[in-house]
Amino acid sequence: MKRHHSSKFLASQERNHAFKALKLIKIKSSREVKPLRKQTGEITNDKKEQTELLFEMFAQAGKRVDLSNIPEAPLALEKNFKKITLNKIKTSISQLPNKKAPGLDQIPNELLKILGNVLLDDLHKLFNAFLQIGYFPRHWKKASTIIIQKANKKDYSDPSAYRPMALLSTVADEVAKRAAENYLIQHYPTHPSIAKLNQLIRSKNKNPKLTNEEQQRVKFKGNPKLLLIKLNKWERAHTSVIHQLQSAHSTLNDHLFRIRERGDPLCETFQRPESVKHYLTYCRRYKSQRKKMKKTLRREKIAYDDQNLVQLLDNPRAIPILIEYIGGTRRFGFFKEYRDKMDK
Repeated sequence: MKRHHSSKFLASQERNHAFKALKLIKIKSSREVKPLRKQTGEITNDKKEQTELLFEMFAQAGKRVDLSNIPEAPLALEKNFKKITLNKIKTSISQLPNKKAPGLDQIPNELLKILGNVLLDDLHKLFNAFLQIGYFPRHWKKASTIIIQKANKKDYSDPSAYRPMALLSTVADEVAKRAAENYLIQHYPTHPSIAKLNQLIRSKNKNPKLTNEEQQRVKFKGNPKLLLIKLNKWERAHTSVIHQLQSAHSTLNDHLFRIRERGDPLCETFQRPESVKHYLTYCRRYKSQRKKMKKTLRREKIAYDDQNLVQLLDNPRAIPILIEYIGGTRRFGFFKEYRDKMDK
């Protein structure tokens, strides 16, 4: 009976059935905020009072700063942009991640992928019009804010145990941004941020200092050092990954903790093993990139060196190599003492 109803529902062509179908298959999650404690110490379940408490806390975190004494920098925008192609928009839609919360328009990524070919011409005209007239729709700048619990907090009655997340329209935040990004880089190569990014992509030198925005745009293309830059940057930026370490079981992590248990000299300076596990978890997550890098190195006949990421992770017992590699980063400066002892 249920299967017959589902088949009948999916076969029908009514207007709102695509949204209903996605809601039915979507995993439901609780958005309930637990009772919160006021400044007076009283616990409240009233949604209006909870909203005011959270709003006051988030408003204090983002106070406005007086920038009247800073002169505005002139920004001359060209209007003769090269048009975004249909293929670029199609590629941008196909690369959208699944299971992401939609914005105020309630259009999920899965629906955009299903209707991609139908919407392609309209989106093509729309995005090119934005670039030509230099205007971005106001309603696409509006976001719905949801409240998320911070991980591993002891007391969820404290408003500071929650954080806000702004949900923008997927069409604006993902598709338009992905489609227009390359064209903006091409038209403004002298802009400081873009010039720095282009220099990184062309360069084979050591890790330059990057901003988060620039780092997110760097794509791994077979160069081990570019992957190291990504791992180092994301390791410092995403603190939530620390909580995933409890379920991460890799040979290298186990080996590091066995060394600590049996009283290796490394224990004297091994003050923050969680940081090492945190870093190596990211290395483990990018296994597919490491495989591609191996193929590239074999094809280009590039010899492995001692600080190559592939050799580090595929040889978990090569502790001296690990110490040498991690010791070169500012984050893991506490390994320097052990490395000096080994040299003596």
